[in-house]
Order: sequence, then structure tokens, then C-alpha cells
Amino acid sequence: LLAFIKHILGIEILESQASTVSKVFEEFLQEHTYLTSRQLDFLNLLKTFIIDRGDITKQNLIDAPFTRIHPEGILGLFAPNEIKEILTLINKAA
Repeated sequence: LLAFIKHILGIEILESQASTVSKVFEEFLQEHTYLTSRQLDFLNLLKTFIIDRGDITKQNLIDAPFTRIHPEGILGLFAPNEIKEILTLINKAA
């Protein structure tokens, strides 16, 4: 709400949702330089999914299209602590 008011007053320009999501994911990837190519593919798909749909549920992470990367979705690619970090990432992005 504060950002919207600043935008109306001409103090600040609102970022598009795609821009915001991309920025949050970029910051996450800079902090997690050890990820494998399959994990990076998953996160790229996740970013695109959020941009296209605007929201995501935990259930989505173990369903198609994420099962194209691994049959178990997020559960097959990331450790429990990494999954918690990704859920935090999703909350920031969505």
C-alpha cells in the first residue's frame, strides 16, 4: 500500500510483478551459487510459473510442470532446509 501511495504521488515507480519476481530470484541465486543445473532449471521454471500464474501452492511444487525436472518435484531435488528457503523465496516473490 505504501509503495502504491508513493507511486501516486510520483515519489516512486512501481515495479511490475515480473520485475519483482525476477529480482527476488536473482538475489536468491546469488546467495546459492552451489546449486546444480537441475536445481537451477527447477528454480527457473518456478520463477516462470509465478510470473505467469501470479501465485503458487506447496502442492504445485510436486505436480506438473515441476515433475518434468524430477518425478518427485521439489522433494527430489532439494534438502528439507533448502525447501524451507524456497518457500520463503516464494512468499517474497508472490
